[in-house]
Amino acid sequence: MIAVVEADDLWSEGQITQHLLPLKDAVPAFRFTAYAIPNKLGPVHDLKVKYPWITFAQHGFEHSHCECLSWTKEQAAALLLLGREMGYAPLFKPPNWEFDDELLHALLETGVALHHHHKARVI
Repeated sequence: MIAVVEADDLWSEGQITQHLLPLKDAVPAFRFTAYAIPNKLGPVHDLKVKYPWITFAQHGFEHSHCECLSWTKEQAAALLLLGREMGYAPLFKPPNWEFDDELLHALLETGVALHHHHKARVI
């Protein structure tokens, strides 16, 4: 059996050891996409080696309410690229599912995919 799961708001390694390792022990083929907060979790290079079954993706940068709406295309691109330098996969989910065309253009420019959802609102 393979279990593939994703969740939002990862900000510490303690969440991995407390919540995810027991799942991994129970289901060895367990794979997880962690939508993490780069400004809180920091670089993930070492975590990717320690937990190769986890894909670390960006969930905003600071995870403030609707933060992406305040970004210009240039700011968004800089934060997306910074996330890539920090080891995050080229996958992004905006906090509260709210974003605008500035982010969309930055995602296209940087080659980072948008995790879309039916509740997402382009403002």
